[in-house]
Amino acid sequence: MSSRPLGVIVEFLAQFTRVMRWRVGLAGALIVLAGATEGLGLLLIFPLLDALGVHGGDSTPGRLATSVLSRLQRNGHGPELATLLVLIAATTALQAGISWWQARVAYALEHEFVARERDRLYRAIAGASWTFVSTRRGSDFTHVLTTELQRVGIAAYQLLSLATAATLTVVYALIAIRLSPVMSLLALGAGLIPLALTWTPLRASQKGGERVADANAAVHAAAIEHLAAAKTARSYGAGERSAQVFAGLADEVAAANAEVIAAHTNQRAFVQISSAVVLAVLLYVAARVLALPSADILVFVFIFARLTPRLSALHSGLQGLLVLLPAWTAFTGMLRECVAAAEHPTGTATPVSFRSLITVDRVTYSYPHADRPAVADVTLQIAAGRVVGLVGPSGCGKTTVADLLLGLLGPDRGSIVIDGAPLTAEGSASWRDQIGYVAQDTFLFHDTVRANLLWAQPAATEDDLRRSLGLAAADRFVGQLPQGLDTVLGDRGVRLSGGERQRLALARALLRHPKLLILDEATSALDSENERAIQESIEGLRGTLTVLVITHRLTTIREADVIYVMDEGRVVESGGWAELLQRDGRLAKLAQAQGVKQSSVISRES
Repeated sequence: MSSRPLGVIVEFLAQFTRVMRWRVGLAGALIVLAGATEGLGLLLIFPLLDALGVHGGDSTPGRLATSVLSRLQRNGHGPELATLLVLIAATTALQAGISWWQARVAYALEHEFVARERDRLYRAIAGASWTFVSTRRGSDFTHVLTTELQRVGIAAYQLLSLATAATLTVVYALIAIRLSPVMSLLALGAGLIPLALTWTPLRASQKGGERVADANAAVHAAAIEHLAAAKTARSYGAGERSAQVFAGLADEVAAANAEVIAAHTNQRAFVQISSAVVLAVLLYVAARVLALPSADILVFVFIFARLTPRLSALHSGLQGLLVLLPAWTAFTGMLRECVAAAEHPTGTATPVSFRSLITVDRVTYSYPHADRPAVADVTLQIAAGRVVGLVGPSGCGKTTVADLLLGLLGPDRGSIVIDGAPLTAEGSASWRDQIGYVAQDTFLFHDTVRANLLWAQPAATEDDLRRSLGLAAADRFVGQLPQGLDTVLGDRGVRLSGGERQRLALARALLRHPKLLILDEATSALDSENERAIQESIEGLRGTLTVLVITHRLTTIREADVIYVMDEGRVVESGGWAELLQRDGRLAKLAQAQGVKQSSVISRES
């Protein structure tokens, strides 16, 4: 967070104006109009008092009343008292109408600004490199997209309120100066002294806002993590421990907010008390030292009583803005990071086309700050229409190979070549449009089966949905759901078993009509029956779709056309199932460890 409060406010105001454009001008015009009508209503009080005989003669208010009345009479208005009462009522109605319009515009500006900035940040996150996104905590993104941007919206409204308070302060100050320049300048100077004395505490409000932001981020992350682990926590009997951790973080949020509120109320009380002292001193000077007429003093007291709350509102508004601005800093910081980590735009890159062969050619990749490569000098080939297995123990680099094939990661050395053309960062987006991907941890929205499928291919027809479900061996269980395709699956698909979720995820991938289907440990958590159902689905796709099956369970890839075996980031052997078992190499050792025998293979030719 910047140590220059005014610098942050200027930056925020500049972005707010840039995004909302003419709407900010409309809001500003309404603020000026509101101030002008309130000033006009105040000016009309002087001739009204004069018409009622409260004061007159040669006093400053009397002269001001005579000046206003002369203008009204020149324009042909009726009786003074009736005219004044009608004008005061009309001015009050006009002011109420302008204030209503101004409030509507201010709220609309707040919500539209937040919507646009939220969209800008979400697009930046979606366009950031996978390396950047995967190394950040997911709750950090959701916290800024929700809580912090909501606070940014409040800051935008606070900024407009601050502008309104400043405008009205100027109006009252000008009228006060017109009444008594010397006394008004003294009052303004004295009124600004408390504000100057509280400038350092105002800067401390910025630090308080940062503490609130940090505490909110921590409790947001804890809420997501603890709710995700609720089932495990209950099974461990750790529910109370989780509750205590969360309660501690919630207390930190409460303490941070209490600190900000205490500072705000303390400073407001100081401003109010000091303003009262200043008024008392000025009244004594006016009555005993300057010997001003009582009418001047009476009206001056009235204006000063109206001016002081405006100065207090300026102070409170500025403090509130400074408390909220750390949310803006968090937003802009995350946005800059995402933009800096953006994937290369597609631009005019030639679309990637896959018809015959994908070659991973001596590829090496290391994750940031890793002490060794995740994959090193990996070479493999995926021929169109074939089923290719990639097997190895957990942590050997299989998923990294999948991410490289998806274009989510770029090789440090080597290349990925598709039909003779190297896969570039610019062409990765068009390449991913041709891939269906199913991960071990499938995600399903809290929505219907239909909506979950259409998310992958919005233009799909009813026949397309039925076809993809059939290819994934998911049509039977979907047909047995209470509302079929329109059944709501619950949070993360809780109404389905693990195998059903995987088959639905496979159907969703197939709905894209991919040229390459990547199954990344998609069957590792399934029982034998569900695994066999997925295997049969894969067999049904043989020859019409290219499939890469990544797994550590050998039963999943024993019927693959070719198998690549990885160990410690390298491909250590490749070939067919029977061939690899006969070598007594790494695959044979894995088969022995998993209790898989060569005789268990069901040959496609049998």
